[in-house]
Amino acid sequence: RSSYAQLNDKYKSYKNDDNVELQAEHALEFELSVPLSKDAFNRKQKLVIVGNSADKKLIDAVDYWKTQGVDIDFIHYRFYKIGKEYYFELFAKPYDYHLNPRDKKGILFNTNLKYSIKNERCMLERKHAEAYGSRKQAVDSFAKGDYVLFYANGRGVIAIGEIKSSKAQELRIQDAPDAPEGGRYHDVRMIVPNNVSDPDGYNKSISAYELKELLNRNFWFANTNIAPYLSEEQVKTLIEALRKKYNE
Repeated sequence: RSSYAQLNDKYKSYKNDDNVELQAEHALEFELSVPLSKDAFNRKQKLVIVGNSADKKLIDAVDYWKTQGVDIDFIHYRFYKIGKEYYFELFAKPYDYHLNPRDKKGILFNTNLKYSIKNERCMLERKHAEAYGSRKQAVDSFAKGDYVLFYANGRGVIAIGEIKSSKAQELRIQDAPDAPEGGRYHDVRMIVPNNVSDPDGYNKSISAYELKELLNRNFWFANTNIAPYLSEEQVKTLIEALRKKYNE
């Protein structure tokens, strides 16, 4: 029942910054061309259930409730083991509970352009997938052989590569310009474009709209790792599309 003013006050308190504005931050985070009107905030509610990906009965129940008009969604997680290591993974839609964790996957990976142009430049120059500060563990979602799709806010996918390293490494604080806590990174073999050395040359992109059109799915862009993850077949579709943009 909170008004926009009440929500905005909570957001300012959460960010510990009286100068931020919920309406503007919301539009930036979700890449809206026109900000949501203040009257449109908190007009309806949505129920989200977080559950185990192996619980097929729960997934079926959520789908049934949807058919009955309940505004409900299901976000699922799973635990699995590779070698001696245990992993926890959280997914967005669609329900890919059947996905084999050993299969190669593609992750749309935010270049942190919202916070620092230096970070994106460093990633591309060093051929790294890098994450910084409190979000540095985001790179641990990658396994060797996975695809990283570099996503720049406001532009889209600007480059695609393959993870070369088996384990993420620590990034020195002096190599993470705007992150006092340092960062972590994976080495990347660039796939497209394959002939650009100057970061300013990464001037082509697959926009958020084109992504949705090419893959017929939606994405949650408000994260370093943009969900949902992609199959190898979907990544190859995007590789071909980006190669055409770069005339490769």
